[in-house]
Amino acid sequence: MLLDAILLFSLLLISLLLLAFLLVALLLVALLLLTFLLLPLLLVALLLITILLLPLLLVALLLLTFLLLPLLLVALLLITILLLPLLLVVLLLLAFLLLPLLLVTLLLFPLLLLALLLLAFLLLPLLLVALLLLTLLLLIGLPKHYLRRNHDQGKTKQKHGCLSGLSKRNCN
Repeated sequence: MLLDAILLFSLLLISLLLLAFLLVALLLVALLLLTFLLLPLLLVALLLITILLLPLLLVALLLLTFLLLPLLLVALLLITILLLPLLLVVLLLLAFLLLPLLLVTLLLFPLLLLALLLLAFLLLPLLLVALLLLTLLLLIGLPKHYLRRNHDQGKTKQKHGCLSGLSKRNCN
């Protein structure tokens, strides 16, 4: 009897093991079939959701644009109103900062004119001395040299038999 019980127990274990293998195979086949059947349904559902949600998204974006545009305009107007006094203050400060520079410039302008006048009075005698020296050089030094050069040229022309009034073509 013990032997029959062991044999019956082993047969029961083997049948349970076979049943488990069969159930796993059936479960795998069912999952595979379910995947292949549900994948097109899933794709169709996603496509339908996309097609249904796209107009809603466009309407939401359009409404958001229409709702945000007045807010943007109000924000720009407020920024302009807030920045205008700052701009006026900056211009006023700039004017007050530039006014002393203008006054300093107006005070320095007569000094510049005075310096130029003094420079002219200091350079005028030097200019007169330079002109006097140049005149003396022209009157004393240059005419001798010029006369000597013309005198030498006259001698060479006479050697060649040319008169000073004739053209060079007649001298050749």
